[in-house]
Amino acid sequence: MRSLTSGSEPSSSAVMARQVLDALGDHGVAGGTVRAAGRRVLPGTAADLFSGAEWPRIRRQIHDAEVLVA
Repeated sequence: MRSLTSGSEPSSSAVMARQVLDALGDHGVAGGTVRAAGRRVLPGTAADLFSGAEWPRIRRQIHDAEVLVA
C-alpha cells in the first residue's frame, strides 16, 4: 500500500477514488480528485499565506464541491 505517492504513479488512494467516481458516474454524478502530494501546499491557517502556493485553488475546489469524500 502506498501513501502520498508523488509523480505520475497512481497511489492506492487514487485507485480507490477512481473506482468510487466511476460508480457514481453510472448514476450521472460528475466529480474529480485533487492530489496534494507533490504540490506546493504549505502549512498555515489562512486561505493564502504564501506566494505561489497551490492551496488557494485547491481550497476553492473544496468549497465549491457539493459533496466531499475525504
